[in-house]
Amino acid sequence: LLCSRVAGGVEVSSLYQKHGFKEPSSYESEGDSLASSDPVRAVYCYVLAQNAEKAAKVAVEHAGQVLSANQAGKMADLFKMFKYIGSASIHSLETKLKSEVLAYAAYLGGIQASWKGYGDITIVLYRTALSIISHQNLSLPFNAQLLELHETASLLKKNPGEYVQKLAKLSVSGINGASKYQQTVLEQYELGNMIQDPTEAKRLGKNQIQVVGETLPINCNQSNERTSIFTETRIKGPAITLEDTTSCITHAEALMWAEVNQFSPLNTGHRINPY
Repeated sequence: LLCSRVAGGVEVSSLYQKHGFKEPSSYESEGDSLASSDPVRAVYCYVLAQNAEKAAKVAVEHAGQVLSANQAGKMADLFKMFKYIGSASIHSLETKLKSEVLAYAAYLGGIQASWKGYGDITIVLYRTALSIISHQNLSLPFNAQLLELHETASLLKKNPGEYVQKLAKLSVSGINGASKYQQTVLEQYELGNMIQDPTEAKRLGKNQIQVVGETLPINCNQSNERTSIFTETRIKGPAITLEDTTSCITHAEALMWAEVNQFSPLNTGHRINPY
């Protein structure tokens, strides 16, 4: 997949040949033949063929089918598929298709971040998905209510005392009468067990990545202060500047984000690279 990130042209064919890969055109033909029967492999092939549009269309269609049908057993396939998509150059795709890819990537990233215990990053990912849906007027298999349920579950892990009341409110309006998919979400997060054992809930929310020097001051000159766009707090230690050259996040935030979603939090379709 690293080879597929090289700019197109003769270089790509030479690079593929050097590493024992087939010609990019061969991968595209394979993707066409597998698009219906094995969409995960098809996306992989399209990415290697550097056809971001075909890869994105298959990924969006398959993700919609899996989430709409509540096929929980296929979530691992979606995670793998969108990891492949992370190596595609989607920034130049037409707006709607690019936005759908970014919304799914943020949503699936939020689920993974929650499982990993990435705290605030989980919330930012869910809110990113909601923002994309709202601004682009997209119709996807997850709505504001479901994202709120995800977000509350994550916050409950971090601070059960503060969010038990909010969860109780959701249990009246959203959980008891929830759709089959929402009920599955509750099972995934094991919210019932968390309410009964707040200590366990709190433990699950504390697994964030820490980097060397992240608590050290960076510069006493206030004109050089950098603020995280995630938390709106002053950054201490190493920071990552995003592609607009002004927005910043901490190195730890960038590492956690890239672990579950390879696209920039600015939703441009460019990749984030904190390494």
